[in-house]
Amino acid sequence: MPSFVDTHWSGVQAMHANDPLLVARAFEALCRDYMQPCRVWLRSNGVDEGDAEELVQAFFARLIEKRDLVANRCHGRFRDYLLGALRNFAANESRLERAQRRGGEMRRVTIESLDPLLVDASTPSHAFERAWALTILERARSELEAEYRARDREELFATLQPMLAGRPEPSTYQELADRWGVGVSAVKVAVHRLRGRMRELVRSAIRDTLATDESGPSETDVDEEIAALFAALGGK
Repeated sequence: MPSFVDTHWSGVQAMHANDPLLVARAFEALCRDYMQPCRVWLRSNGVDEGDAEELVQAFFARLIEKRDLVANRCHGRFRDYLLGALRNFAANESRLERAQRRGGEMRRVTIESLDPLLVDASTPSHAFERAWALTILERARSELEAEYRARDREELFATLQPMLAGRPEPSTYQELADRWGVGVSAVKVAVHRLRGRMRELVRSAIRDTLATDESGPSETDVDEEIAALFAALGGK
């Protein structure tokens, strides 16, 4: 099971602990995984870059200050809870409404000026989902790279990493086998292990966002979230 501060529901609670180190670690984990999706949601609603950054910083600071965010938490998907809290916060700040109806006071944001991952998003919520999915995948990839580095296999990871995105051509296996002086089967095993570990790390990251009590989420819940992750990456 994930540690206390790594589980996002528990992480929100940890930010109200008396231990400053626990609070700092919980806040760091939350920012790492959700600042970008929140920023993307604001930008896709027409908030310009500077205001979006300011709102996100203020929102995450409020997560520490307001205990009602913990008291009102629901079971289920953490990102749904967080997006709802962000919507309420932005509405209270009134900057989101001004951005959507702005005239001459503030610069109008066009789709061309937004982050590339927003261009294929049909709605702000979809943009948030895509940013969440990309963040989860990057978290897993970074952890995987760190594991290879710890075993002094950083070069191997750099070589095999492109194969995480799709099934390699047979010629690619042969090319690597010739370069390393091993059989093709050995290369396939290395790729299989890389992908298998990546899947485990993605499941772990997903599980963190669902855990609400000691028992944690079911594997069915995790499977559904993984399906949602790939749906979010699939475009409109």
